[in-house]
Amino acid sequence: MSIFNALTNAVTGLQAQSAALGNISSNVANAQTVGYKRVDTGFADMVSTAPLRQQNGGSVAAFSRGTNGVAGTLTETRVPTHFGLSGDGFIAVRERIESSAAEPAFSASTLFTRRGDFTLDRSGYLVNGAGQYLVGHPLDPATGSVIGGRPEVIKVAAGRMPAQETTSLSFTGNVPARPATSRAVSGDPGSDVWTEAGGTPPATVSPTTIPSAATLATNSIAGPSVTLFDTRGNPVDVSFRWTKTQEDGSGSTWGLYAQTAPADAVDLAGWTRAATVTFDAAGRMTSPAGRVGVDLSSRGLASSVSLDLVGKVTQFADASGEMKLDRIEQNGAAMGDFDNLYVSDDGRIMARYTNGLARGLAQIGVARFRAPEMLERGSGGTFAATIDSGDPLWGAGTTSIKSGSLEGSNTDIAEEFSKMIVTQQAYAANTRVISTSQQMLQDTLNVVR
Repeated sequence: MSIFNALTNAVTGLQAQSAALGNISSNVANAQTVGYKRVDTGFADMVSTAPLRQQNGGSVAAFSRGTNGVAGTLTETRVPTHFGLSGDGFIAVRERIESSAAEPAFSASTLFTRRGDFTLDRSGYLVNGAGQYLVGHPLDPATGSVIGGRPEVIKVAAGRMPAQETTSLSFTGNVPARPATSRAVSGDPGSDVWTEAGGTPPATVSPTTIPSAATLATNSIAGPSVTLFDTRGNPVDVSFRWTKTQEDGSGSTWGLYAQTAPADAVDLAGWTRAATVTFDAAGRMTSPAGRVGVDLSSRGLASSVSLDLVGKVTQFADASGEMKLDRIEQNGAAMGDFDNLYVSDDGRIMARYTNGLARGLAQIGVARFRAPEMLERGSGGTFAATIDSGDPLWGAGTTSIKSGSLEGSNTDIAEEFSKMIVTQQAYAANTRVISTSQQMLQDTLNVVR
């Protein structure tokens, strides 16, 4: 190899190490940038064609190596519209190209990012810290299913949630094996069973069918009390009571009564049997096997409120003798105004209302690529699909969304400093090759003097 080749190789070495330092500096500068993917540097030797015994070392070329598939650390922010990705997916975004007084315009091409620091702007769009707008699929407000096929820029139009009539009700809890009714006597196991009027109570409790001396109050224990809603969203308070009507070695039977007329005190009138519930000897509910309809039309509610008790109520011993309620749910609500916005862990943009309910507005667009390292980098932490990366595969797949969190840069400062030292030493070594080559050329010139 000639001295001139040595000079040329050293110059390419300086250029390659300069490129490496440039990538290192970019990584260090973006160590705190949300969703940033560091750029590593690779090197390739370049050797000219020569016979086997005349081959020489060649110059070097540097190339950038992406780390698009290397995740950064998720950090909790507690901002409800922030979210981070765990997995190989990318968030779909678009850039704003112009703005008018009425509505902004967006680019036709979809970009991809891991930057999830989105906030709501005044026009109702979700925009991240780099100025990109979130893309996704709108949801049907009634069914929650995705509308349309092609993702579009999400615009939040939460509006007002109309009142919802209660049509479904369920509660979870335990009724005591020995209910503490007014007629129950300690040491007398049968005294807690209602056997007035020659057998089990009728479906509707009224003075004409139950002796006046036996009231529902003295033969039952309090069940849950719940606020239900009529078609206009008016609240209606409904109470339930439990009464044991039969017990033997195989289990027990209970009547669950619902209040059908507003009354301040439990009395004979205004109650109807909502369900007949049976338990086996081990305290497990054996019936009803499905939902039962409760007619609460006399209270201005639906004529058939669907009551779900299946697998939700047990009958175990409890020294208090009272029902222990764990949870109660109903699907009605008063009218609600928009309160705030948040991202759910299943990737939905959710609107929360003042009536305590939430409704899905859009599904966040998440895409995966067969070769994510082949994506083309852009400003603001964006990537564009290329022929080498393949088309986006829509759907989260194995990617999960962590709401209220952000993915940080995948830059490791300590590692970058180590690479910086190596780069500096390699650069200095190449300068020594140049100075040595220059000295050798000077010595050659001195020969002819």
